[in-house]
Amino acid sequence: MLSGNLEYLISSLPQLQFSTSVEDKQRVHSVFQTYSMNDGDINLITVLDDEASKYLSAKKAEIFKQISLNTANHQRFQEHGDAVLSGFSSFLSNLKEKIKLLRLSRNQDTTYVSSPLEALQLKPGNPLEEELQLLELQWHELEELSIGHFSDFSALIAYKIKLLLLQRLWSFDETEGFIQYSKFIKITEDNG
Repeated sequence: MLSGNLEYLISSLPQLQFSTSVEDKQRVHSVFQTYSMNDGDINLITVLDDEASKYLSAKKAEIFKQISLNTANHQRFQEHGDAVLSGFSSFLSNLKEKIKLLRLSRNQDTTYVSSPLEALQLKPGNPLEEELQLLELQWHELEELSIGHFSDFSALIAYKIKLLLLQRLWSFDETEGFIQYSKFIKITEDNG
């Protein structure tokens, strides 16, 4: 019975696409708005956590709620028994190490035998373009890891992480980003 309920939940969630289109964003928000039975602003992740908790054991619900983009690379998730969670956690940890090397190489004008950009499979670009590429890399990794998982806990984990990635993607505002970047450059020039 538990599996059937989880299967129902997963099949009733909106399909997620790596997209910034207003229509896709509104479609996802609309479904989660219905789940929340709230007409105001909602936190998509909170709604998903609450709905999932109804169909998960207390232990799985607690683990599920702890997953965020800031914690997904933690050791406890890398060692978790779920293949999607541990696989993504290891991937993210490795990705963060490569990003660290990239930033160090940029700050120190160090050239590596193999460029950190090449290791990350990124095309050089402005910070926003590179961040978008990093999000897409993570999305594709989740797609690979979740093959064969349609209505189980692994599928739900993949869904939550994709939703987290989409929220990050949807939060980017090019105009605001340029303003913040300009302020940073001005501060750097004033102090340098």
